Amino acid sequence: MCASVDEEHAYRGLLAFMDLDLPIQGAVVGEPTNLDIVIAHKGCVRFEVETLGKAAHSSVPWEGRNAITDMMKVMEYLERSKGDLERKVHPLCGAPTLSVGTIHGGSQINIVPDQCVIKVDRRLIPGERPDIVLNEIRKELAAFLHGQNVQFAIHELLLDEALDTPPESEVVRSALAAAGRLGTNTALCGASYGSDASKLQQRKGIPSIVFGPGSIQQAHTDEEWVPMDEVELAAEFYKELARQFGKSPRR
Repeated sequence: MCASVDEEHAYRGLLAFMDLDLPIQGAVVGEPTNLDIVIAHKGCVRFEVETLGKAAHSSVPWEGRNAITDMMKVMEYLERSKGDLERKVHPLCGAPTLSVGTIHGGSQINIVPDQCVIKVDRRLIPGERPDIVLNEIRKELAAFLHGQNVQFAIHELLLDEALDTPPESEVVRSALAAAGRLGTNTALCGASYGSDASKLQQRKGIPSIVFGPGSIQQAHTDEEWVPMDEVELAAEFYKELARQFGKSPRR
């Protein structure tokens, strides 16, 4: 069992664990899945876009260049790109998404702002690679802004892979056998959030699933809670999966 820290930022706990190079044949990552067997979930690309203008007094704005106005052009590109994302659909995870989470610009009401920064969260579906997606955004934004004299820079914040464990892998077959014995859901599911499972699968080749009690809807709320009956079932599931591992027939 690995109880890792830093799961939602830089994965330092899990990366240190993977550096041990233990001979692991499968992994189960505990997250609130309502006792569903999750074999696929989204990844993430987080980045900043910075526009650079020229400061001037607001009484003579033509002497400066408004970085916030330039950022509006960046936002136009991002909004247009959402239409392309909606046409990419994964059968378990749905479509990729894009969300602008923060924006900061300017220092005083009477000064033309010379800088504006937004932070963007782009969720990936299985089959998309975070480094390729970020490079595509760089190229597409540069092409969109070509000829508009907008000075901008993109700064990488976080690259996180999507989970895409093959249904025929041993850990999935063993999980299905355990769920069948306990009477829990035997459908294979996807999730819109991320977890440590994707790093185990994508970076170390360890087939991984996500399984646990409770709902992700209660995560990051004022009162997080998990039904005790699901905790008990999850404990039985983990034990049964360990018993079944290596014994389940191939489908």
